[in-house]
Amino acid sequence: MRPAAPAAVSSEARPLRWRDDDSLHVAALRSGVSVAGRRVVAWFPRDSVPAGHMRALVDSLDAALPALQRFVGGPYPWQRLGNGRVTYYFAPGRFVPHTSDSAVFIPLWRMKAGAAPHLHETVHVLTLPSAPYYPWELGDSVVVARVRARLPLWLAEGYADYVAKGVAAELPFNEGNGLATGTHAQVDSICAERLRGPRGAEVARYVGAPGVLPALFTTDRNEVAPTFYACSSSFTKFLAERTDAPFLASLFPHIIAGGMEARLRARTGRTLPDLRREWLERIGAPASIRGGT
Repeated sequence: MRPAAPAAVSSEARPLRWRDDDSLHVAALRSGVSVAGRRVVAWFPRDSVPAGHMRALVDSLDAALPALQRFVGGPYPWQRLGNGRVTYYFAPGRFVPHTSDSAVFIPLWRMKAGAAPHLHETVHVLTLPSAPYYPWELGDSVVVARVRARLPLWLAEGYADYVAKGVAAELPFNEGNGLATGTHAQVDSICAERLRGPRGAEVARYVGAPGVLPALFTTDRNEVAPTFYACSSSFTKFLAERTDAPFLASLFPHIIAGGMEARLRARTGRTLPDLRREWLERIGAPASIRGGT
C-alpha cells in the first residue's frame, strides 16, 4: 500500500476543537440534574428533560453496558474503565459527540431527537487502554508525532460502529445513526457508493491504513465523515468476520507500541494491505480506488 498522501483540506476550513469546552460543560451541568444507575451516571441541564425520560435512558444505558462488554469480550486488565462508572454529559450546544476517559459528551439536542450515538461512544470508553494512549498523554512531541502518523483512527471508529450496531440490534436499543451508515447488512454497499463521491479517494487512503484524516477535525468534517465512518465500519466488519469482536478489541492496547498489524497478520495469515485490497474488491469499490491500494 502506498503511504497515505496528505489529505486536501479546503482553504476555508477551520479547526474543530470540540473537547475545548468539556470543562465548561461539566461545570454548567453540576447545577443540573444527575441520575445514577449501577454502572452509569448521567447529567442533564435542569428542566431540560422530563424526569421519567431521564430515568428510562439511564436504565437503558445500564442494561446496554454489560451487553457491550459481552460483545467486546473481557473484562480485560488493560481497560482503563475497570469497574468504574461511565458518566454521560448531555450538554447544550452543537458539538461532535465524543469521549474523554470514562466520560461521554453528547449534545442535548441529539439525545432529545433520538439521534445520539450512545452505544458508539460507550464502546470508545470500553476500548480505552490504560494511560498513556491518547497522543496528549505521551508528553514527548517527537513520540506524539510518530503515534499520530500511525494511529489507526479507522479501527477506533469502525469498531465502535460495528459493536454498537450489533448490540443495538440484539437488545434492541434506539441508537442514533446521524451519519446514516446503515445496518451491518447495508454498510458495505453504503461505503462503496460513498467512495464514488468527490472526496472518496481521499477518505479511502485512511481506511485500513495508518494516519488520521485531517479533514475530520475541521469544518470540512461533514464532507468526509459519512464516507469515513461507513467505510471504517465496513472494513472492521470484514475483519471481524475473519477473526471475531474480542480479538479486534485485543488490538487496542498494542496500538501505541506498534504491534497491532503483526497481531492481525499472525491471526489471519494476511498483511493489513492484503486484507484491505480483498475488502475493497469484495464491496465493489471503484476501480480507481482498488488500483491505488
